[in-house]
Amino acid sequence: MADRLHSVALHLSRRLRTEGDELGLSPPRLSALSVVVDTGPISVGELASTEGVTPPTMSRLVDGRTVRVRATPAGIRALSRGRSRRTFVDALVRLSLGDLRALDRGVRIIEEVLRSGPQP
Repeated sequence: MADRLHSVALHLSRRLRTEGDELGLSPPRLSALSVVVDTGPISVGELASTEGVTPPTMSRLVDGRTVRVRATPAGIRALSRGRSRRTFVDALVRLSLGDLRALDRGVRIIEEVLRSGPQP
């Protein structure tokens, strides 16, 4: 199971990376933007912790040493465009309700594992 999950995660990461490229954002910037849009204003330290990097690394990524980071309207639009273009939407609409529920449960479990497990 762990090997399959690792393999799927690598393929998923590769697919998401190509979508980020289409938006003109590096994968780390796209990931950080996603956190900021989803959580609202956040400190650089909290964002760094969430993303598993050091605060100085995050300061460079967000272009400055601001106290709190907030998504700009342009950033929100870019992330929204990226999310709406995700190739998974077409695949998900073809799944049965039971499969969607199972997938939702799986995503929730993975999120919990990521929150409670050791950070890289």
